[in-house]
Amino acid sequence: METEWHVLYVGTHVTAHAADADAVLVSKARKAPQKNQALLVEYLARGASDRFFELAERYAVDLESFL
Repeated sequence: METEWHVLYVGTHVTAHAADADAVLVSKARKAPQKNQALLVEYLARGASDRFFELAERYAVDLESFL
């Protein structure tokens, strides 16, 4: 997966990162579509980003199955 990591915090001993939501959601759609169906339907209904659709196409996620 092509997850982009964003730095949230840099401390003396710890650096905290967060994964971008699009990559996480595409991963959920590929690996556990049944379990994450409600989450993905809500995300699609609210207007998924272009990056989400690009990743979904690249990794052959069947988005029509969530409709």
